[in-house]
Amino acid sequence: MKKLLNITRRRRPVFKFDLKMKLSILLLLLTFFSLKANDSYAQRTKISLNLHNIPVGQLIDEIESSTEFQFVYKIEDVDLTRTVSVNADNERIDDILNQVFGNTQTTFNLNDRRIYLVRRRGVPIPDPLKVEMPHPVIQFIINGTIKDQDGNPLPGANVVEKGTTNGVTADFDGNFSIEVSNSNVILVVSYIGFASKEIPVNGQSNLSVTLEESAAGLDEVVVVGYGTQKKTDLTGAVSSIDTEQLENSVSPNIDQRLQGMAAGVLVTTDSNQPGGGISIRIRGNSSISAGTEPLYVIDGVPIESSNEGSIAGYGPSVSPLSMLNPNDIANIEILKDASSTAIYGASGSNGVVLITTKSGRNDGQSRISFNTSTTFNKVAKRLDVLNGKQYMEASNQGVFNDFGYTYHDVLTLGDGSELSDVYTWLGTVEDVEANERFHYTQQEMDTLPSNNWQDQIYKTGVMKQNQLSLEGGDPSLKYFFSLGHTDLEGVIGGSDFERLSLRVNLSKKLGKFTLGETANLTRTESNYIRTEGEQQISGVGSIINAALRYRPVTPVIDDDGEFSLEHEITNPLALTQIITNKAKRLRLFGSVFAQFDFTDNLFAKSTVGYSLSQNQDNFYAPKVGSYIGQLNEGVARLGYGNNRTITFTNMLNYHNDFGKNSMNLTAVHETRETELSSLLNAASGFNNDNLRENDLSSASSIDPPKNSLLNSSIESYLLRVNYNYDQRYLVTLSGRYDGSSRFGANNKWALFPSAAFSWNAQNEKFLQSADWLNQLKFRVSYGEVGNQNIDLYGSLSPLSSDLAIIGGSTVVGFSPNSIANKDLQWERKKQTNIGLDIGVWNGKISGSIELYKDKTDQLLIAKRIPTSSGYSTILSNLGSLENKGLELTLNTINVSNENFSWNTSFNISFPKNKILDMGGDEEYFAGLNTTHIRETQILRVGEPIGLFYGFLRNGIAKTDEDLPYTINGSSSYGSYMYKDISGPEGVPDGIVDTTYDRTVIGNAIPDFHGAMTNTASYKNFSLSFMFQGSYGNDIMNLTKALVTQGGFQQNSLTDVLDAWAPTVVDAITGAIVNQGNPDGEVSILGLAKKPDETNDSYVEDGSYLRLKNVQISYSFPKDIFSTLGVSNLEMYLRGTNLLTITDYSGFDPETNSMGNGSLSIGHDYFGYPQSKAYTIGLNVIF
Repeated sequence: MKKLLNITRRRRPVFKFDLKMKLSILLLLLTFFSLKANDSYAQRTKISLNLHNIPVGQLIDEIESSTEFQFVYKIEDVDLTRTVSVNADNERIDDILNQVFGNTQTTFNLNDRRIYLVRRRGVPIPDPLKVEMPHPVIQFIINGTIKDQDGNPLPGANVVEKGTTNGVTADFDGNFSIEVSNSNVILVVSYIGFASKEIPVNGQSNLSVTLEESAAGLDEVVVVGYGTQKKTDLTGAVSSIDTEQLENSVSPNIDQRLQGMAAGVLVTTDSNQPGGGISIRIRGNSSISAGTEPLYVIDGVPIESSNEGSIAGYGPSVSPLSMLNPNDIANIEILKDASSTAIYGASGSNGVVLITTKSGRNDGQSRISFNTSTTFNKVAKRLDVLNGKQYMEASNQGVFNDFGYTYHDVLTLGDGSELSDVYTWLGTVEDVEANERFHYTQQEMDTLPSNNWQDQIYKTGVMKQNQLSLEGGDPSLKYFFSLGHTDLEGVIGGSDFERLSLRVNLSKKLGKFTLGETANLTRTESNYIRTEGEQQISGVGSIINAALRYRPVTPVIDDDGEFSLEHEITNPLALTQIITNKAKRLRLFGSVFAQFDFTDNLFAKSTVGYSLSQNQDNFYAPKVGSYIGQLNEGVARLGYGNNRTITFTNMLNYHNDFGKNSMNLTAVHETRETELSSLLNAASGFNNDNLRENDLSSASSIDPPKNSLLNSSIESYLLRVNYNYDQRYLVTLSGRYDGSSRFGANNKWALFPSAAFSWNAQNEKFLQSADWLNQLKFRVSYGEVGNQNIDLYGSLSPLSSDLAIIGGSTVVGFSPNSIANKDLQWERKKQTNIGLDIGVWNGKISGSIELYKDKTDQLLIAKRIPTSSGYSTILSNLGSLENKGLELTLNTINVSNENFSWNTSFNISFPKNKILDMGGDEEYFAGLNTTHIRETQILRVGEPIGLFYGFLRNGIAKTDEDLPYTINGSSSYGSYMYKDISGPEGVPDGIVDTTYDRTVIGNAIPDFHGAMTNTASYKNFSLSFMFQGSYGNDIMNLTKALVTQGGFQQNSLTDVLDAWAPTVVDAITGAIVNQGNPDGEVSILGLAKKPDETNDSYVEDGSYLRLKNVQISYSFPKDIFSTLGVSNLEMYLRGTNLLTITDYSGFDPETNSMGNGSLSIGHDYFGYPQSKAYTIGLNVIF
């Protein structure tokens, strides 16, 4: 029965735990799950049996049904029909097994609850086809060990004499012994998930065999929504991330490490600030105004994916994954097509990133790991600004220019002679010299300082990372503990990020029950420096803006011993030292679960996921030393926030095989409830800066507190069916029925279906002879997903309070903020995907091709309405857009032998985007809209998202005939001219204006983006490096535009050295008064900002190729430190962002400093600069 959700309905009671209660519960969980962790089940369990004349197979069933023991064996290794009798009274399992299997072909190995039954060494495997393949004559014995590349034994690995059926399996320690026909045979060694290897014996009696994981990875288990699947059974588009490659990145945040790791995934930086926000796009922008970030699911629990802003209002966006320690991650899967993401319904429109953290081991072993590293960060690039002398000369020219010129076609001099095409000046020398502040004498040019303020704010940032972890367990108990600490100093003084994290993952099997928990407690503390933006009138200005525009001739400290101040700009060094802009975050997230196995084929699982966070933001701008603080006699803001999300998931799973048929059914009911609360206190007007933000009561002006309490909920029912016939034909069907409180009363519920089919052609009989072919899979899928990323009360008409004076009294009133829309519903994306997976030559070459096309309907857009309604817009479902593209992935094993290996992985994506409809509107202006730069982007039907919009610059206005081609014909000589594109009649009209003469001037979306990673190893040395880049995307360089607009009350980039200025003559004598720069291509200089409009000179090619990371490491021989209990010791050197090839003139082509929304992509707006990083590190395993 459909259950209606209503935002006003009473929510389930959710207990509010204080910190003491939370820690107490966590301690109880740890205590419970740690009980008897080191007490072997096999040692403490006693068994009583009284069985007579039963087959061995029945005995095994009896033991498994009455205990927690599990038997692992091959049928040919155990005679299951042999009759035995057992009479045991409270005996240990090893004593019973010795009675049963003594003096037989079978022996056993105990690993706590798991019992391995294996053939005794030297006992041949019976040949079921003796007619075709006679058993060889035993003449030579070979002993050996089989391990993986990390030195871990591979128990159960198969060793077969090539051309015969003579074979054995490795024991628990990876050891084997086989008797072969002669000393020159070839042994074939194989293990599931690893590439088989043929070993020529050549007379050797002892072998050490190392198997490498197969690049094809067909038996690899990958995480999908609400379960796992073998990679060979996948029907959708899923990218598995190589976590070893993730470790080669220096970033403290996992989302930044995803850059270049998967086809179709574009990662850009919102802020390079320590802990700053990241924008991730999976297969393009699928929405205009709703969220475009993917859903993150950590250990099965969804978390908020949008970047967190500052409650106090002056901090940058913060990545939601900054609270997660990357070293705790076991694997990452990215779900890209709708058949994979439809299982998440309303939250899957932008793709899904599944993160699974480490869970321990089940082999009875324990391992302690310690990782430490130190990283040195330096600013990758600085911009060229005027030095002191250049600035003073340019300022003098600007003062001279400000008095204006007169242009003469023909000028008659005092002696009657004539000059043509010349300028005369409208000022006098006295006028110039009267402007003392910005006109500099020669003495001042010789004595005033020359500060490059970038030198004052940039420094070498040091990051220290340390992690200690313990993992271990057995088949019944697995545990993982980790403690991590990251301390990062930014490359701009005053910016830093510190994280302390604790993770505890436990699971315990008790008969048919499995209980478990994951818990992550993280505390972060950050000091932020605002970099984005421009002016400071309403807040703290950008430090990058200040460093580029603060006059180089201004001293750092004034005559009073305080930081010097200038009009509208705070001293850049002061911004790094005297401004408080701190954010503290405490977050506890994780889950507890209980699973009950009804049978081997049916289980039920209940999970409670939780995310609890407390946020505090402190801000203070002192009255002395900061511009905004000076204006307001000190400004203080304190922000507090509490967020709580509880997710209840109940799942039922049935799986079974029927001959060649295999089926897996999953049914889930899930609810998620979120509560967000915040409080902001602000004050200004302090007597002094002594107490700063710690005593708001001492301020003369205290703002009324602003607080909020928001709630939302979503309820879901879902069903998924996986069907597999003979490992050849696979079908996946799913449907999810979601109800969300965010939408209108008429449309709270929606169904999101999907279907997928794949064909494993390599398993067909007609391809069985193609032993070079490992995989040839064709896939096709279709699905529908939704997007609910709008304001929590977007469909309602919330009330806000305000003060009014009625009858001379101040009263509090309420008014609606917006118009309600009871029909508001989900954005719905319909996606089709066609894929091909191929692997040849035992995985030496493997890859995939993906073609996709999706259409998003019912876009959530603010529709324009008549202002007579009292409002300008109403949130509605209007229009549609399309994304399509091609993705290629290629993996190769170039070389693989005992001493040397070299692998390559490559991915590339070609995304396309087009707006199909905007509800009747043909275009919509977006992007930055300020006094100096307006409407930088446009949304237009039939065109992609991300178009830059503006004028086409066409030189400098130098004559009267040129002036109509300046903006509205109102500018003076030396202003920019623009191309006259059209007019009211549809043809150029001789006037440049904003209505008819703007056009598309660039596109922020790349034609393609991709990456290539190479990994090589020689004996104990290894080398890896990754190139990553994009091509065809443009960047709106607002930093350059705003700093080069003139205005010599502030500094500028060196581009203005090419500013136009006419050669000025005396109107009487014809003598040259000012030489000028008549061939300059930059607009004329002046003290004030020159009016300018968005134009193509601001747009630059953002294509780049970057050496993203390089790492070289050395693993010490194991025997050197084995006496200290060290099983592995590795040292490494790592470089990040060492080389960038680009034509972009700004700080960095990887920029998105106006945030991650679709309406402002591709802008460089005084963003935090990119850095080069150099790391030295050590990994130790005990």
